[in-house]
Amino acid sequence: GLAVDRGDIPPHRGYPKGRETFTLDTPMAAPPPTPPASAALELTLAAEAVPRLRRHPLLVALTQGRPRRSRECAIYFDTPDLALARADLTLSVRRVGRVAVQTVSRLSDARAGQAAPVDTVLTRDARDLARIPDPELRALVAAQVAGRPLAPAFEMAITRETRLLREDDNEIGFALEAGELRTARGPVPVCTLALTARAGDPGYPAQLALELLADTGATVEVAG
Repeated sequence: GLAVDRGDIPPHRGYPKGRETFTLDTPMAAPPPTPPASAALELTLAAEAVPRLRRHPLLVALTQGRPRRSRECAIYFDTPDLALARADLTLSVRRVGRVAVQTVSRLSDARAGQAAPVDTVLTRDARDLARIPDPELRALVAAQVAGRPLAPAFEMAITRETRLLREDDNEIGFALEAGELRTARGPVPVCTLALTARAGDPGYPAQLALELLADTGATVEVAG
């Protein structure tokens, strides 16, 4: 486990001063690296930690306004031989409320932070390659599909919760996604937490993550 001395962390509202040692049961060999101001600290959590995290008094105290929650169900499509996956591409149609949105991503670009996914609002739930707005991306997807049928490869059902957190000069974007990945072999739980420094100390998300997750007893790993 990772032992952290609270005496090295500035006290938050509602926490007493003084030195106290707690242990975070985590597979990481070292604390999460301090992220740059433009990047998010992304963590994978155990699903059972979510209720305790939502009730954490520090999270409640730092939340500005009400949390926003949305339910998303996305179906990911591919050819029978998974041509899109092998080309590092994803094609999905998700429903957000009453709106159907088609999303195409180049995973290599997304991991490098070079390009955002390309979204298209559809009039129905069926995928439509002709509606991909980026001509280069549309041609790339069409070349990989090559006229073959597209079928659902897996489904992702997620509840997304976002909050704005603020303490002193630090402003943090909080995004919690919990749900499951549904495949032919059965469901797989999915639970991720992203903390993004929007203002203030760029190292604050890592410090806040230690404070929040240590008290929930969560097992975490750095995502991606």
